[in-house]
Amino acid sequence: MEIGVIKRFAVIDIGSNTIRLVVYEWGSEQNLYELYNYKVPIRLRQYLDENQKMREAGIQLTISTLHKFKQAISGLAITHLDVIATAAFRLARNNKEMVAQIKQETGYQVRILSEKEEAYYGYRCIMYTTYVKDGVIVDIGGGSTEVTLVKDRKMVNSHSFSFGSVTLKQLVEQERTNESKFEVIHRFLEENWKAIPWVTNLRLPLIGLGGTVRSLAKVHAQFHRRPLYDIHQYQMIRSEVKQTIHHIMNEHDYRKSFLDVKSETRDDALFPAVWVIQSLMNDIRSPYLLISRKGLREGLILTSLKMRLPRSGRELSQSSLRKFLAKHDITEESHHIAACSNRILQALERHLLFALYTKDYLALKRATLFSLVQHAYPGLSAKGLFHLLSRQSLDGISQKSQMRSIYIACFSSKLQLIRLYKPYMNWFSEKEWKKIELMGAVLLISKKLMITKRKLVEKVEVNRVESGLQICFYCLHDYTIEKQEVNRVKRHLEHVLNCNISILFQRLEKASIEN
Repeated sequence: MEIGVIKRFAVIDIGSNTIRLVVYEWGSEQNLYELYNYKVPIRLRQYLDENQKMREAGIQLTISTLHKFKQAISGLAITHLDVIATAAFRLARNNKEMVAQIKQETGYQVRILSEKEEAYYGYRCIMYTTYVKDGVIVDIGGGSTEVTLVKDRKMVNSHSFSFGSVTLKQLVEQERTNESKFEVIHRFLEENWKAIPWVTNLRLPLIGLGGTVRSLAKVHAQFHRRPLYDIHQYQMIRSEVKQTIHHIMNEHDYRKSFLDVKSETRDDALFPAVWVIQSLMNDIRSPYLLISRKGLREGLILTSLKMRLPRSGRELSQSSLRKFLAKHDITEESHHIAACSNRILQALERHLLFALYTKDYLALKRATLFSLVQHAYPGLSAKGLFHLLSRQSLDGISQKSQMRSIYIACFSSKLQLIRLYKPYMNWFSEKEWKKIELMGAVLLISKKLMITKRKLVEKVEVNRVESGLQICFYCLHDYTIEKQEVNRVKRHLEHVLNCNISILFQRLEKASIEN
């Protein structure tokens, strides 16, 4: 399949609880965009009889929904369609007859995914879209839960459990003892985790797929008054997961948010499923939960496109940044600004009261790229740039890392930074905020040094003098305009370093450049 041409993919996913239609677009920049996402709650599993055969009512409900979806996509120029089914179809003893009947009445060929395939496509998606190197993936569906172990970005082991959000709810409802719901599910899960001793005490991150983890993250963000523009690669440490579940179970407002009262398709089947997350994190001794907005469907499409899996999170993030540059038409100017910022920061480093690490220089480099988006939107304020960038999602870069670079990119003053960072205050330590302010001030100076779009600065020196610090820029060309602009913004660097800064410019002669 040619991947340079715009193509539209549709996936119809028949689950135990819902049938979902998702339409994607794949373009020349090799990004998969979700265009439409619709779901119909059909509770298919409840139509299984005592002999594990799907009743005719369940089959007809499925066929009726597929007819509606067929009409919905008729005008969308779909180039490739997959109709897949998971746990409910796997369980049905008459699934071959079901597939034949659906084919006859709708023209759709349903592909029943095996447990291994379901886990495999979830794994492929995580490798395509996140920075994870080692971890445990959990995909909680309505009728099954897949657990997959990943080491060095390779799928090492997987297991499919025959319980999901719907079946756990039924388990609680059928219990007739005096035990609490939590005790019933806790005992049930502890017994089931014995089937996967290969995850116990691994101390690896847990990567969550499915509606349960997405709802969990939404409540966590609401509790911390944190805007959540995109759920993908959102992180919660284990204690935060426990705290958030407590809020959901005990506080009405968070309970409503978790269920999403605006949606007619949500029910409290999700409640027991949150304990799967907590219980599995405890068994793994997992440090944090990483939420993925993407899952099986995206993994299926990207695999069908024969896309090579990125060898590392770094390779994936670099690919995402290249696409970001192309999307916003950012030129080589960014490389000159990044190089200048690096020179200034390296020259300053020996005069700082805190250490700088590789991740800090990487954050500054990304911030340089982000800041130049402003060129595509003349008149866009720093606040406007912040809100624009906050809505971007870059595969392979954690939300926290992305937000760090966004704050650096949008820095215009200490006061403005304080106004912007309130929702994310507890994401970074006081020292990290200090670094963000420092790198923001350095980037501001570097952009002023590139105001005439020339590669001007060849070398930077920083020396301590009696009055504070002296920064000397050795330049290749006349620096009249740049000197004026840099002196206007140097106060931000003075503020973060708490000292006076004198700026010197010196013209390099041709002979000294060649030497």
